Amino acid sequence: MLQSNPKSLNVLILILEWQELNRFFKVLKSLLSKLHAKNVTLLHVISEELKRHSEPFPLSKKTEKKPSKNVKIIYEMLSKELELELKYTKILSHNISHILHHIEEIEQGHDLLIQSGFHEIETAELIAENSLIPVLTIKRESDFKKFLVCTDGSHYANKAVEYSTKIAKIFNAEITLLSVARDENEVEKRKHALESGEKIFKELSFKNYKIELRRGRVSDTIINESAKYDLVILGPRGLSKIKKIIMGHISLNVLKKSSTNVLLVR
Repeated sequence: MLQSNPKSLNVLILILEWQELNRFFKVLKSLLSKLHAKNVTLLHVISEELKRHSEPFPLSKKTEKKPSKNVKIIYEMLSKELELELKYTKILSHNISHILHHIEEIEQGHDLLIQSGFHEIETAELIAENSLIPVLTIKRESDFKKFLVCTDGSHYANKAVEYSTKIAKIFNAEITLLSVARDENEVEKRKHALESGEKIFKELSFKNYKIELRRGRVSDTIINESAKYDLVILGPRGLSKIKKIIMGHISLNVLKKSSTNVLLVR
């Protein structure tokens, strides 16, 4: 859960897409400056096929001959401009299984994981599914002023509502609290879910919000609505493998198919 004092926030940044690093960096500058992150750890993954490079895959063809210098510049800029205590970790692995196997150890001491999701969405999905802390997947540049927060009234959803409220205060953002009823039988349940969300807003003295009740397929409705927002926030239920096969996983489906940034809160 986001700490009450945002200045104590410890952020883990996972970089998987070096070809999009400049684009990712623009978003990071805005995010980290507003979050007032105290410590930032940058973790990059190098595949076996890129071992021949002394540093991660070059940012562009123009920098191919000097990848290490350009990567170093990025880190120095991030550290200097935001005045952050910067840590740098490198994991050499031929696939993502190494990260997943050590996810608890890697995330220890961090409050938020930020990863890029411009292209490597399947990898980003695996990280988000197995992470033990909130995961923000960046899929496009935005000013983070409009949040779509999804709720079904569950404990997981209410945690996401609480977390989103604290983030919204930092970014001075507006929240749309959305609940989706699959059919008429679920309408009353979803109304109660929205009431629970509103109660959390009031407890946290947050007034910049509106509520919406929709009918339809949950993941499809959220995905369609999310295009209007800078960030969509959900609280994953943590379904078993069998339930995922039968029902699918709404939050991961949104992460995979939505065109906007996605924050999964645990």
